[in-house]
Amino acid sequence: MREIRQVLFPTDFSPCAEQALPFATELARRHGARLHLFHAVVFRADDPFDAAHFFPQPEEVLRLVRESAQKELARLATDRPGCTVALRDAKGRGMSAVPAILSYLDEQAIDLVVMGTHGGRAGQLLGSVTEQVVRHARCAVLTVRQSEAGGTFRPFRRVLVPVDFSAQSREALATARELAAADSGSVDLLHVLAAPIYPAFYGLNGVYEAQPMEDPQVLRQRARQGLEELARQAGGPAVPEQLWLEDGLPAAEIERFARSHESDLIVLPSHGLTGVERFLLGSTAERVLHFAPCPVWILKPTKNA
Repeated sequence: MREIRQVLFPTDFSPCAEQALPFATELARRHGARLHLFHAVVFRADDPFDAAHFFPQPEEVLRLVRESAQKELARLATDRPGCTVALRDAKGRGMSAVPAILSYLDEQAIDLVVMGTHGGRAGQLLGSVTEQVVRHARCAVLTVRQSEAGGTFRPFRRVLVPVDFSAQSREALATARELAAADSGSVDLLHVLAAPIYPAFYGLNGVYEAQPMEDPQVLRQRARQGLEELARQAGGPAVPEQLWLEDGLPAAEIERFARSHESDLIVLPSHGLTGVERFLLGSTAERVLHFAPCPVWILKPTKNA
């Protein structure tokens, strides 16, 4: 796993963001990293329809917003000595907190971003701020979903690694092993055998139906061999490990597996066999991010990958 020296926690002070904070705090502590508490004050200065322009003294309103945000950051920093507190403005027509977050993580050479999947307003749901940070950040991103049992760090005792045998799968497994080892946990290495699906127009069976390209048993044997080879080649500490083969749609099977096996974490590379350099939204990975029942650790490729 790549060294973690700087951990960024962007927050909008929503309940979901607050539930991600214990993860950021604990991971920074474990790695001896500096924790950055960050908030961006969004003010669309060039937008004539921004409600702030209709207040008698918009600059005074903005000052009060900054002041309130600074107090909230100070509150979060109270029990976290040595952390960095950063407040930035995000200005410009149609802008959000995303550019400010991305600028800060590059400026501070952030190694890991930890953030909630949902924010406090409709414009900050996954699909907006979190999704864009995952898409464009050059470092790993851990997303944490809000839950009724949230508020504390949940150890990574059972880590799920879905693989497609791409080069990035090897690093994902090595990272998962290190994260699991820190909590005396185990790793589930999962590959989903997805048969191609053809529309009725092709006249194969008259309905949408999966059509195996060759003997399913041959495919399963190859996949099993692939998992065993990946397990041998990947680095990381030795932890209890199980290899799994499932049939179906990859995203649905990953989600189902994580729920039924009570996974504590899913580790995914940002791209796989597609070769896409940016996170392929609309794909298997996007659905996993949206519906995973546990935190998701997204790895970014190295320059050599």
